[in-house]
Amino acid sequence: MAGPRASAKGDRPDLLTAAIFVGFGALGLWLTRMLDAGTMAQMGPGFLPRVVCVLLILVGLAVGLPAMRRPAEPIEAIRARPLIVITLAIVGFAFAATHLGFV
Repeated sequence: MAGPRASAKGDRPDLLTAAIFVGFGALGLWLTRMLDAGTMAQMGPGFLPRVVCVLLILVGLAVGLPAMRRPAEPIEAIRARPLIVITLAIVGFAFAATHLGFV
């Protein structure tokens, strides 16, 4: 994979982060479209999820818009060892908590 050109714009890690935030926010809005939001005085079951999703989209825009003006920076390759160690630690804790209990 070739590195970014000198004239390229867009901080890739921040743009990816912004896309994830906006994507989750849009998905949440779409999934809660059938819930009644109610009013500020009488909030329905869809009020809080919609507020959280709108805030996610706003955070994504706040991260993504400035990242588009910065010079290009590539995304680092994924390192397998830390990913495996963290995953095994979580699985080990879940196994221990389920079968041994909390002492």
